[in-house]
Order: sequence, then C-alpha cells, then structure tokens
Amino acid sequence: MVCVLGGPAKIATAQALLPDPGTRLSYQHWNVERQQVTGFSHLHYAVASCGGQECLVERSENTDPDSEAFSRKRLWFDAKSGEPLRYEEEDLRENLFITNTYGSGSIRTELRHGNESRTFELEVPRERFAAFEFVFDYLRKQLGGILNTSSDKPFVFTLYLPALAIELESGALAQSMSLVRMRVVRERSGVFSTRIGSHEAHTLRLYPDSWTLRVLLPKEKSEFTLVLAAEPPHHLLEFHEGKTQHQITKLELADR
Repeated sequence: MVCVLGGPAKIATAQALLPDPGTRLSYQHWNVERQQVTGFSHLHYAVASCGGQECLVERSENTDPDSEAFSRKRLWFDAKSGEPLRYEEEDLRENLFITNTYGSGSIRTELRHGNESRTFELEVPRERFAAFEFVFDYLRKQLGGILNTSSDKPFVFTLYLPALAIELESGALAQSMSLVRMRVVRERSGVFSTRIGSHEAHTLRLYPDSWTLRVLLPKEKSEFTLVLAAEPPHHLLEFHEGKTQHQITKLELADR
C-alpha cells in the first residue's frame, strides 16, 4: 500500500512547501558499515513571532543511542515566503554556539566557543543559493524545477558550508571557498519503502559541479543522496551522508 504524506492536496506555493505547524518527525542514524544505530534526530515545527512578523520555527535535537542530547538546532523561516531568516546551533559536547543571520546577499555568522567569540560576514549569491542547514528546505521548494531539468542542462546551485567557512576564517584561505557549486541529479522516481510505510518519492543525488572539486574533495563530505516524498510538502524520507543513513521513523502531521 502506498501512503500519502501531505494530507489534502494544496497549491505548491513556497508557504505550502513548509511543514505545517505542529508537525513532528524523527529519524534514526544508521551506520551502514557497522550495521548499527548511532543516534536519532527529532524535529518539531511551530509558529512564532519574529520582530513583528510571523515565522515558522523548526526545532531539532540530536541524541545518541541512549537518547542523551548532544546538539540542538533552531531554524526560522518567513511563514509567508518560506525564506530562511536565522539559524542557531548548540553543540553540547564542545560547548559551541553558532548563529547565522541571513540577509539579502549576505550571511552573518556569530561563533561562541567557551569564553571565546568571533563574528564574520560573507557575501553570497542572491539566487540559486542555500546554506547547508537549509538545503533540504531549499530542494523541496525547487523540486519541480529539478525534475524538469535534462542531463545537458542540470540543476546547479551554490551551497554554503558553514563548518568549512569557520575553519577558513581562522586560516589564510579565502572564505569564499566555502561556497561550492553543486549539481542535483534525479536518480529515480517511484515507490520508496520506509519504516513508516511505502511512499511515492524522488531520489536526488548532490555532488560538486566542478570536475576538479569532485576529484579533490572527499566523496563522503561532498556527495549526498536524499529521498523526498512526491506529495507536498515533500517530507524528507532518507538522507545519506558518508557512512550514515538518516532514516525516517516517525511522522506526526498537525491537526487540520
């Protein structure tokens, strides 16, 4: 039996491609090499007021196999346009706190590690751009365009890698190297089986557009595969990063 993950059909606007407030999702982290669960992610969406405007906030917590939290994240979206506004990440193991604020053509990063703090700003493209922490939401919004591309004219966008930008900021190399042009290719469309049932879905592969970068960068850190449900808002069903598969284990839709 094929399940539907979006409830009643609705127009695929930017707002419709955001999960409804009250939606909850959980994923297990499966190490394919060791064949064991290494942790879990739990997400919850809620409405909040952000400086006088309505925002949708995604709160997530990553835990180890014993359910002890080791990181927490919050992402703010403009509830009407779906555009990202702010991102916060707290690493409980490293006593590290990161805040990214997104403006028109720029990202401001504030980093606090113990008693030390620093701030930097980076100019970014205004179009076809996504920061890594928002990449799933960006690809959901762009899914229609991705599915209509051809092999000779693939979908390409600029991906910002914050972890790399932080490393570059303390070194001698330009931070612009943390902006990587990525190609998105549809590997297949059809029924995809998960722990919460079988669903119509699209499997996408992301990798550097530059052949040189594909050779130089470690594959486990620069190539990713994800599975998005075909039905809006195109919930993430699975994500492969290096040796880890993030597999959906729970989806609770908001009351309608």
